[in-house]
Formats: sequence, structure tokens, C-alpha cells
Amino acid sequence: MKSCCTQSGSEPRKIPTAEVGRTLQTKIDGADAARAAQLGGLQRVRQTKGAMLAREQARLSNTLGPKHPQVAALTQKIAVNQNLAAQVVRAQSRAQASAPRRWPRPPKRNATSRRPRSWRTSRSCGRSCSPVRGCSRRTPPIPRRR
Repeated sequence: MKSCCTQSGSEPRKIPTAEVGRTLQTKIDGADAARAAQLGGLQRVRQTKGAMLAREQARLSNTLGPKHPQVAALTQKIAVNQNLAAQVVRAQSRAQASAPRRWPRPPKRNATSRRPRSWRTSRSCGRSCSPVRGCSRRTPPIPRRR
């Protein structure tokens, strides 16, 4: 019986890393454009729904009065719809933004960059050592200057 992850039999299918990389690169390149297009469609739906809710609110406020609970509920729905429409616009602008061509490199970190500057380098071992605890290579502590 065939499995979804095997070609035939019980042995898993081997996929080369280069093929996975190519597939991911082609899918990732078009992901932002596809998301921006889908968000554009959602934005049009939100605009249409906002116009429909505004017409319904005007109709109900004329027949029931502006202080009726149904009119107040519609006012609240309109506010939620406007908030969601603004969020969709922001998400669409983020999806349309282009990524930088080259990402910045993280700063280089070595063993001495994580230690306080007050720690002096011991002349005997060449490492940064704590003046209180002494050298990390179990040498006698560095005497303090007075």
C-alpha cells in the first residue's frame, strides 16, 4: 500500500536539499504578491460591507429612531468594520513593501565582549578575568591597585 510520503513500499522518499531550496525560493518569492492581492480583495469586501451597513443604519434610524438598540448595534458594527478595514490596509502595505537586498550582519561576539570593561586582562593567561574571582585558569587573583 502506498503512503503519502513514499513513492512505493515502506522506504521514505529522499529529496535533495537543492530541490527543497529551489522550491522554497520560488514559493517565497511569490508569497508577498499573492498575499497583497488577497488583502486587496478583502479590502474591497470591507468597503462594500461598510457601505451596506451605513445604508442600513440610515434606513433604521429613519424608521425606528436614532436611539433604538438596533441602530446602536449597527453603529458599533460600522466602527468594528472601519477598524478592520484600516488593519487590512496596513497589512496590505506591509505585504507590498520590498525586502532589503542584503540583511545586516549581526555584530561579532567573542568571549571578551560579554564581560564588563572593569575586568582586566591577566598578563599570564591573556583572558579577561574577574578582579574578585581571579583568573578563569585557576591562577592567583590579580592584586588591586590602591
